[in-house]
Amino acid sequence: MKSLTRSSQDAVIAGVCSGIAHYFVIPNYVVRLIFFFGGLDWLYVILGLTLPWDNQNFLN
Repeated sequence: MKSLTRSSQDAVIAGVCSGIAHYFVIPNYVVRLIFFFGGLDWLYVILGLTLPWDNQNFLN
């Protein structure tokens, strides 16, 4: 089953936007533009604190 997680592969800051992009199967830059121009920085912080990392090893 598919679940919403932060992406460790394409993470720029906290992996929130790339995790959302992977979940909805859309390009990363679209989600990043929505967060940037939509003034959703408060939501980014909340999701960055609450969403778990994906199952991939972050350091490798």
